[in-house]
Amino acid sequence: MPTRRGRSPQERLTSILQSQNSVEWKISAWFTAGMAATCPLQPECPYILPAHLLIMLELILAILLAVVVAAVIYYLLRKVVVLLINALVGLITLFLLNQLHVMSWFGASDITISPATVIVCAFGGLPGAIILVLLALAGITI
Repeated sequence: MPTRRGRSPQERLTSILQSQNSVEWKISAWFTAGMAATCPLQPECPYILPAHLLIMLELILAILLAVVVAAVIYYLLRKVVVLLINALVGLITLFLLNQLHVMSWFGASDITISPATVIVCAFGGLPGAIILVLLALAGITI
């Protein structure tokens, strides 16, 4: 497939490889010749990126991607740790209330620890446990 200059990408590659003997230029010429069929502006572009610049660009993109992934993992782990601490504090509060039979002082039964109470304690922490106590005193069980 000839380009505007009348040479196919393979002919351009051959001429570049014959004029430059370094591996860096061979890789760059191969990459550029492969891109000539997809990029309509390639024949007007007189500059060929050397291979070390292409490798450096790939490295920079890989580092940026790694930083973004690390930031997302850090953010999610921070949120998970906060939820775990809240759940632990709320469940310890409910456990102590059940062990000391505090709810029987007010004429209510002990609060059962179920998946729903764990979720309320995870998101609410100590205030969530207090809400569960108030709901149990009102006769509403979760």
